[in-house]
Amino acid sequence: MKKPARTGLLILLSLVILVVLVASVGFDKTLRGLKRAGFHTFVIMGAIQFLVIALQATAWSILNRPVGHKVGTRTLLEASIVGYAVNIITPSAYLGGEPAKVLYVGRRTRLPYPALAGTVVLAKYLEAMSFFLFFTTSTVIAIITFREVLFTGNMLPVGLMLVAIGSLLLAICAALWLSLTFRRHPLTRLVRLVSMVKPRSRSFARLRTLTYRMEQQVNQVFCEEGKAASRAFFVFLLLHGVIILRPALFLILVDYEFLNLGEIGLLFVAFQGLLAFQVTPGSAGTLDPGLLGVFHLLNLHDSSCMVLLLFTRFWDGVLVGLGALFAARVGAKMLAGRPRGEDVGLPGPDDAEEPGPDVEPDPGRESRRKTGS
Repeated sequence: MKKPARTGLLILLSLVILVVLVASVGFDKTLRGLKRAGFHTFVIMGAIQFLVIALQATAWSILNRPVGHKVGTRTLLEASIVGYAVNIITPSAYLGGEPAKVLYVGRRTRLPYPALAGTVVLAKYLEAMSFFLFFTTSTVIAIITFREVLFTGNMLPVGLMLVAIGSLLLAICAALWLSLTFRRHPLTRLVRLVSMVKPRSRSFARLRTLTYRMEQQVNQVFCEEGKAASRAFFVFLLLHGVIILRPALFLILVDYEFLNLGEIGLLFVAFQGLLAFQVTPGSAGTLDPGLLGVFHLLNLHDSSCMVLLLFTRFWDGVLVGLGALFAARVGAKMLAGRPRGEDVGLPGPDDAEEPGPDVEPDPGRESRRKTGS
């Protein structure tokens, strides 16, 4: 099935799942919840979603300055919306939209794709480290608060899983920081491993060259432009602080319910953890029932959970629409499916420079030069 048709069917399936969940909660209860929330809560939730994207664009802008990329704030914001839209509908909650961002800015500014990709990758690294720290901290707080529930009876596997996930993410966070500090090239090594499937493919040799140069730029900005990297990391910390407080603010506005740190942490872990299992756009069918279960565990109104999900889905739809509009304006078919690396110049032809020391040479390259082939 072609990607546009498949994406359309997945969006339709997501809408059907959402209607079924509303019916399970009760149309009347959901309607009363919407009235209780009011228009002001609806606007505030939308403003928070736009604020998150604006903070992503701000961090990206900070990382562009040391490498001399003069890109307008509006262009970066539009590109971030395009990337967010691709993440929502492809589906891929945390990855997938980065090539679309590079493609959008590259076509608007004519800047080289590999150089832009370097700033995007560094931003993703910093965002990931910030997210892992928040996720692990929230997991620890939730485990301490609900230890009597999470480590008894049928909930014991859930408690052990939270411990394992928190430990794993903290280890990944440390590995990312060490990789940047010691100027390692994990993506180049990953490409090398993948290239073993097709060892004679010239495209992988070119991809290793460009990936190596991109990681060189990433490491250079992180190690030599420490102030810029620190400011960008602080912006990502602020971004995740906004995300973690969003459900708590919603419940204050709707039900005048004040959550403790453990409850806030558990909601954050559940929301972000369920998004990782995204098979349908917006993780419909996974996020919705999972979050309803967490609300039930915390003795919160299921109608309030449904309203929060409806507001989130609505503003996601608005952002997807804006992303499609911006993408169409530059003539990029980004929202029909996730852009491949080739589409943003990552594995494009570039024989001007040899691969770096971490890149395996193409074994057939010299023989082709000698034979003139």
